[in-house]
Amino acid sequence: MRTTSFALQKLLTAQHKRVDLKVEVMDADDVFQNMESFHGHDWVLGADCGDDIDAMCSDAIIRFNRSLFDYSLAPQHKDSILNLDAGGLWNPILFLHREVKISVRYAAGEKADPLAYIELFHGHIDTIEWGTNEVLVECRDFMGDLQDIFIDENTAYSDS
Repeated sequence: MRTTSFALQKLLTAQHKRVDLKVEVMDADDVFQNMESFHGHDWVLGADCGDDIDAMCSDAIIRFNRSLFDYSLAPQHKDSILNLDAGGLWNPILFLHREVKISVRYAAGEKADPLAYIELFHGHIDTIEWGTNEVLVECRDFMGDLQDIFIDENTAYSDS
């Protein structure tokens, strides 16, 4: 359960409010890139994150635009600037096991504090689906690593 401050409770009950979404992905140079302004464009179509009392880890699904203008997030486009690291080498921003953060900011009216984001999810990319005009990225928090090895390691026990 998340606790909320009095200021946030007041903001949530305001008549004119908005929710701003921020999705950040760590690039090959270990720098978090804001995907709402990555190379001057908003790549995020939407995000959904949550947890379940019966699940070992939290998960998130993020939908990105696959391409805008001459830019493409698809990794097969090796000449797209979005798939190059700071040294100019092919290293796509959307790649398995890259860190991801999803945050929201509540604001009333036009004025919003740029530091008022609340982090809802922090994990890594688990799967990527490139099949349509949308890129569907499924993520799990860091407990997903433990979940993966928990099942794989067999131990033999004796009766004595």
